[in-house]
Amino acid sequence: TFIFSPRHGTKAEKMDDPVPYSEKSKWFSELLKCQERIAAERCASMVGKTYEVLVEGFTKEEDGRLTGRTDGNINIDFEGDASLIGSYIKVKVTNALNWILSGEAVI
Repeated sequence: TFIFSPRHGTKAEKMDDPVPYSEKSKWFSELLKCQERIAAERCASMVGKTYEVLVEGFTKEEDGRLTGRTDGNINIDFEGDASLIGSYIKVKVTNALNWILSGEAVI
């Protein structure tokens, strides 16, 4: 999601822009609030369920936890060691925030 701005070398560069930036910012803010709500609801609905996850690596937080993705491209962080990276494992979701899921490996 982004606010429109004409890009050099495109047809849009020569088009008039009838919407003031302040109005675009307002719409953008409303859209983000809506998306936050949708993401929070989606993540909350995943708590307690188990998913097959492709383990991608360690989290960006450098807290020793791993992160992986479901087949629906949803990230889940969980405890595990480096030997799991690159493999598929089952992860049960235990906690959800707006965009972040935490879980535990099911062995």
